[in-house]
Amino acid sequence: MRQWQVASGKWQGKAGSPTQGGFTLLELLVALSVFAFVSVMAYGGLRVVLDTRGHTDQASRDLGELQVALTLLSRDLAHVVARPVRDVHGDPQAPLRFNAYSDRPRLEVVRTSSRSGLQRVAWEIDEMRLYRMYWTALDGADPAEPQGRLPVMGPVEDAQRTARGVTDWSLRFHYHLPDGTFGTSENWPLEINPGALDELPVALELTLALDGGGTVTRWLAVQ
Repeated sequence: MRQWQVASGKWQGKAGSPTQGGFTLLELLVALSVFAFVSVMAYGGLRVVLDTRGHTDQASRDLGELQVALTLLSRDLAHVVARPVRDVHGDPQAPLRFNAYSDRPRLEVVRTSSRSGLQRVAWEIDEMRLYRMYWTALDGADPAEPQGRLPVMGPVEDAQRTARGVTDWSLRFHYHLPDGTFGTSENWPLEINPGALDELPVALELTLALDGGGTVTRWLAVQ
C-alpha cells in the first residue's frame, strides 16, 4: 500500500512493487505539437483537393454549356431555309441576317422545324449571357417581343452555381465568289448584293470572347 511521505514529497510503495509510470509535461507538449503540425498539413492538403475539385467542376460546367450552345447553333444553321420573311412594316428581310455594327448584334435565322414547318430564331449577347430566341410567326413578327428567350450560356442567378460569361462575339461569313474562290464578310446579307435575299453563305466562323480571358473559335456549316 502506497503512503505519502511529507518530508520527501514522494510516493512510497512497498518494497518490490513496480514504480507507476506516466507522461511528463514535456512529452505532452511535444505530442500536442506533432498533432497540431499533422492536422495543419492534413487540412492544407484537403483544402488543395477541394479547390482542385471546385475548379474541375467549374471547368466541366463551362465546357458543358459551351457544347450545348454550339450544338444548338449548329443545328439552327444546318436547317436554314432560303425563305425571306417580312418585318412589321412589310419589308422583305433575308432568312439569315447579322449586322456587326449594331449596338446589340443579333444573328437571325429562318429554319425548318419539326413542329411547325418553319421557325424564326435569333441569337444575341446580353449582360454576358448568350440567348436563343424564337418566334412562332414568320412574317410581321416584332423583333423585340420573341415568344421564347432562353439563356444558353453565361452566369445565372444562383449562389450555388456560377458560369463564365460571354463578353463579346464576332462572326465571319464565308461564301462562294463567281470565280470559284471564297470570300468573307462580317455582315449578312452582303452589302454589295442586298437584293439577293435568298443567298446563303457556305459556313460561319464564330468567335466567342469569354469572361476572364480567352476565346473560342468554331466553324459551323450552313445548310
